[in-house]
Amino acid sequence: RWLFGWRVAILATLLLATNPWAVHYSRFIWNPNPIPFFATLLLFSLIAIVLDRQRALHIVLMGFSLAAITQLHLSGLVMVFVTGLTLLLFGRSWLNSDWRRLLLPFLLGAGVALLLYWPFIQFEKAVAYADLRAVATALTGQAENSDPLGVGEAETNAASFLLVQELATGNGIEHVLGLSGDDLPGLAWAEFGARLLFWLSLLYVAVGPFAWLRWRTAPSTHQETKAYARYVTQIILLIWFLVPIL
Repeated sequence: RWLFGWRVAILATLLLATNPWAVHYSRFIWNPNPIPFFATLLLFSLIAIVLDRQRALHIVLMGFSLAAITQLHLSGLVMVFVTGLTLLLFGRSWLNSDWRRLLLPFLLGAGVALLLYWPFIQFEKAVAYADLRAVATALTGQAENSDPLGVGEAETNAASFLLVQELATGNGIEHVLGLSGDDLPGLAWAEFGARLLFWLSLLYVAVGPFAWLRWRTAPSTHQETKAYARYVTQIILLIWFLVPIL
């Protein structure tokens, strides 16, 4: 609501609340199921940090969210790269000038993350750090025998793009539920509309970097400040979308 107004806020809320995949995964208990909540909290915290809205508080929330996401599923480690790239892109100026004031929030955030991670660290010690060694193998491409879980080497894969599209639009849910097009009249049109909305949203987000590049000085009016905030948010969303593919 703060960035794009009430109508966009209500529409985004309704899209998430009625998303078939979100409804499906909320019906049973599985480790990754709470990730959307913490991912949304992390996204909001990153935007608030970059735009200096209660920056100290959201630095702590950033540490809390990252610790929760990466423990729920190790694939959430990609959010560490998203966070790092966002701070690297937008944080150089205020980190250089305000690092003393922000040192305590960063330490608190790291402390909260470590506290949440402590049971996981104890578990990893008990299993000879099997999960962490699997992650190291994926990132470095070491020999297969050093990967106790058989994760394999990480690679650039556009399949994650197709997965995001499927999750965002609800496409393919009928196969999981054992239904067919005959059981759901109008399914083809609904899927087409969802894909169209997805591509239009992606196109809108992609405009952000080009608009942001034209800002040579800090915005001076309220209208410019709002526009700048939207462009920055679009860039963070684009990073959020592209990094998992890479």
